[in-house]
Amino acid sequence: MSAKKTLRSPCRSTCKLNTNDICIGCYRHMDEIANWNKLSDTARRRVLILIQKRRWAKPYEDQDFDNLRPITSSEYRKYKRSN
Repeated sequence: MSAKKTLRSPCRSTCKLNTNDICIGCYRHMDEIANWNKLSDTARRRVLILIQKRRWAKPYEDQDFDNLRPITSSEYRKYKRSN
């Protein structure tokens, strides 16, 4: 029996990717977004640490808003890992 996952998604409902496939709202990589529900709490904590590092490295106000694209369902499926 697996432990209940308690860490919620850091999604901010912005859902726009930069040229590195990082969401400018939550600072997760598309792979982390697509597979969040499959991650253990330990893996989610690692992602949250990466998010904070990304925020410090490139704050929201320093983003290149001219080269953003929305997350599409085909791109989401491309990153979604199978069981």
